[in-house]
Order: sequence, then structure tokens, then C-alpha cells
Amino acid sequence: MLNIGLVDIDTSHLLAFAQILKQSDQARYAAVFNNGVRGTDEVAAFAKAFSPMRICQSMEELASVS
Repeated sequence: MLNIGLVDIDTSHLLAFAQILKQSDQARYAAVFNNGVRGTDEVAAFAKAFSPMRICQSMEELASVS
């Protein structure tokens, strides 16, 4: 399975793609890094809705998620 890491969730495209990914076993959102574009509550809700998804505290941490 392909793991996809997200940087900032500032567009509606991510939600649309998430719905498609949920129907597939080939790829998934694995982690997200928020650079302050969205509030922490919004990022946590997004991660919970498409769990399991890790919330990363840095780009380096995001890059290390496999």
C-alpha cells in the first residue's frame, strides 16, 4: 500500500481524494503535518475522520512515516 503524507490541509481537494482512497486498498493518507494553516482541532478532526493517520510535528517526522 502506498502511504501518502499531507502538508497543510488547506484545500477541499484532500477531502475529495480521501473519499476515493477509502474505496481503495492501494493507497491511504498516512500522516499530516500542519504548518499553522489550520487550527489543531481541525487537523485532529481530519486525522480522526481518515484514521489511522499520524499527526506529525515537523516535515522531518512526516518524511519518516512509512
